[in-house]
Amino acid sequence: MQDNYERTKIVMAIRTARTLTGMSQAEFSNMLDISKAALARIETGKTEVSAILMSRLIRNINDLGVDINFSYGDGITVKVIPEGVRNYESLLDGGQSVWHKKSLERAGFEISEDGTLSEIEPKL
Repeated sequence: MQDNYERTKIVMAIRTARTLTGMSQAEFSNMLDISKAALARIETGKTEVSAILMSRLIRNINDLGVDINFSYGDGITVKVIPEGVRNYESLLDGGQSVWHKKSLERAGFEISEDGTLSEIEPKL
């Protein structure tokens, strides 16, 4: 069971990481494979975060260029690594998030520079 202080640290890390990626609650919850309502409960501290979900969060956030470190004394550090800066820069330029591109690629699609969605040719 998480005490109040630890839960607050987790909530701050999750909300900060989501904000840094430029993702909505719907996109973020989809990436974590949880409902938007579950994410809202987590972000308001109304529900605890399981170890499995925390592991999934850290792995996915790191792939997007955000590093969360809970071993900084009693606090937390949330750091944007270079990939995260490039991802956010793309969002500011009107592009798609890295997460959105990766999820489309996993589904067999890609978005061209002009925003056209097309099916990826299978590699033999």
